[in-house]
Amino acid sequence: MRGQRTNDNTQRRAWPTLCRVAAFALSAVAAHAGELLSDTFSYSDGPIVGAAGSLWIHHSGNSAEANVAEGQLQLTQAETEDISAVLPGAPFTSAGGGSLYAGFTLRFDTLPTKPGTYFAHFKNNTTGFRARVFTSTLNAGAGSFRLGIGNGTDADANSGQIATDLTLGLTYSLVVRYDLSTAASTLWLNPAVESDPSVTAADASTPIDVTAFAFRQSSESGNGMGGLVVDNLRLGTTFVDVVPEPATWALLVFGLGGFSLARRR
Repeated sequence: MRGQRTNDNTQRRAWPTLCRVAAFALSAVAAHAGELLSDTFSYSDGPIVGAAGSLWIHHSGNSAEANVAEGQLQLTQAETEDISAVLPGAPFTSAGGGSLYAGFTLRFDTLPTKPGTYFAHFKNNTTGFRARVFTSTLNAGAGSFRLGIGNGTDADANSGQIATDLTLGLTYSLVVRYDLSTAASTLWLNPAVESDPSVTAADASTPIDVTAFAFRQSSESGNGMGGLVVDNLRLGTTFVDVVPEPATWALLVFGLGGFSLARRR
């Protein structure tokens, strides 16, 4: 009985501390839960536009060619449909300043052709595109490809290319940032924090008022983007909206783990 009372007293003393730790962890997670939009593409297989619960609309190319398969968005240079999702709170104006971030995972299954082309970007309510994410085999070793970032219609895969050869069949994480007031576009590959290495588009461009994020399919003049799948899309106004901080999640696990341990004693 004495041992049981000791354990009970220890649990009662530990309980307020555990509550504070877990509450702090939960508040930290909530502080980073302000993404504008997220999508894991968990729709039925088939065209994404018009699917039950779909966020996506057709804005260019042939209809019903952007498809979901096995919970991933399929993009290919063999088709032409371009799709976009309107951001809650849009338009995000150049006068208002700040930045927009997009994070997603991707896997290429076929190589881009010739210099390649872009397959993702922010856009306005017409045909203004910024922060275009490019893929290309330029500067890459045989059988490999690279990713890059550009802004305007004159951007190409070298306007801000990441100097890393990538491999077909492997999954990578990308983060894109668009500065609303300066039109500067930045790309990260597999980042954990915003200070990780990145590249910024070298081509000059004017700011636009952003309303949506888009994915593109194209083989323009033979310059194709190959074939890839996209998943785990997040859009927000800070880096941690699209890449949660590891320390935050570790703190949450610690706090909740402490609750569980205390209750079992």
